[in-house]
Amino acid sequence: MEAREGEDSREKVLVDELLKELGEQLNTMQVPTNGQLITPWLLATHWNEWAKWFKKPTEELHALVALPWSSMVSESIQLYFEEALALIETTDELVLQWLNSPDPAKEGISNMPFHKHMHDSSMKKYVHPIICFFTMLLHDFWFLPNANMEITKLDNMLQAGSLNQSQLVQHIHTILLKVWMTPWSKNKFHIIPDPMESCLALLTLNHDGLFKAPKEVTTLIAKFEYCMHLTFLKEIRAHVSSDPEVDKVDACDSLHHGSWRRTT
Repeated sequence: MEAREGEDSREKVLVDELLKELGEQLNTMQVPTNGQLITPWLLATHWNEWAKWFKKPTEELHALVALPWSSMVSESIQLYFEEALALIETTDELVLQWLNSPDPAKEGISNMPFHKHMHDSSMKKYVHPIICFFTMLLHDFWFLPNANMEITKLDNMLQAGSLNQSQLVQHIHTILLKVWMTPWSKNKFHIIPDPMESCLALLTLNHDGLFKAPKEVTTLIAKFEYCMHLTFLKEIRAHVSSDPEVDKVDACDSLHHGSWRRTT
């Protein structure tokens, strides 16, 4: 029960933070240019403008984040996060508390450590958006200077029918780490430069072309964030394993975790 309450409280914190950021803007307002109702949520995210840029029907946009053609993608991602979950039991509590802290440098370290879900089946639901994310990346539609080489290697292995899951898992880790550690910056030419935010937008695009409300989006954000923590846990443990002299807190701070969620 305690673990379930922890999951609920984490999602509630995300909802509250999001609503606080938007504040009084969360009232539907009329945009006279096209006569359609545009929520301040979309005025803040510009997801509707981004979707129009594709000039594709909604069905094709949904296909970008549909389940992958190769079951090896899903299986390898599941294995990757199962390996990460297994590390929790042998990780120092201070590291787990650091992982569960939104911004350790500014707000300090949380008293509640990062933990497993109470039910093993919960992890499958949390991994699903990550599988969709890799489907999107493998469409060869995204320009990611820091990760394109790894994405190409992963795609080549899948196309060749490779059964080397250890290599697939390593590519998955490298891609996630590069994406989540890149400081994405929005500008007039790149409305959504962060591919994870692009995936979030596509996953919350309804069949009628409208986007889900903020409260519905935060559930997905919580899943992304949980998986992000697991990726950073794997990287922290890899750092410590390669050099026992490395301070665990220094290894944590070097990752600047949570950068993606703060940029959305």
